Amino acid sequence: LTLDNMKMKDSLRRNCCVRVRSVGMIKTGLNSDVTQHALLLPVLVHHVRYHLSLKAFDEKIGYVFKDRALLQLALTHPSYVMNYGTNPDHARNTLSNCGVKQPRYGDKRNRLSHTKKKGIVQLIDIMAKLEDLDGSQSFIQHNERLEFLGDAILEFISTCHLYYMFPEMAEGGLVTHRSSLVQNRHLAQVAKKLGLDNFMQFSHG
Repeated sequence: LTLDNMKMKDSLRRNCCVRVRSVGMIKTGLNSDVTQHALLLPVLVHHVRYHLSLKAFDEKIGYVFKDRALLQLALTHPSYVMNYGTNPDHARNTLSNCGVKQPRYGDKRNRLSHTKKKGIVQLIDIMAKLEDLDGSQSFIQHNERLEFLGDAILEFISTCHLYYMFPEMAEGGLVTHRSSLVQNRHLAQVAKKLGLDNFMQFSHG
């Protein structure tokens, strides 16, 4: 029998009984439903306080977002989690640093020919997914998808602006100007003027 079959077989399972003495027990009257509601209070308080603080951001930029959930999604970094669980960056770093050690014996070319390329499993998984024809809402609760969309829009606007601003400039010069405009360090200065760092939701990584 394999280990998985042994785990599924009822005759091989062992039941453990744990006895707890009730001497000194104090009944508080707080049942599980009260505890569940209490655990939701930090999330509720954070949600109310955060959206109240976003009003200051609306006043600063002179625009009020109609979809407040979309605004919160745009300001939520992938490292931020509300359940205070394991940071996914920490999990990836641990797997990379403490994973299976690669053998150092024999010819390196022969060893690499029998190993999968880095990221090939993730690439196959992504390419195997079918598109959603219904256009349903995404369940990803961070701003990476919006970042993908925003990068394309920013590059498109910069391209149109430079195209009409420099009618005599060749394609190479336009590309150089566009690359300098969409650099992260320049966009970070704009974000700092808007005070975006005061409203971003992120955890240490």
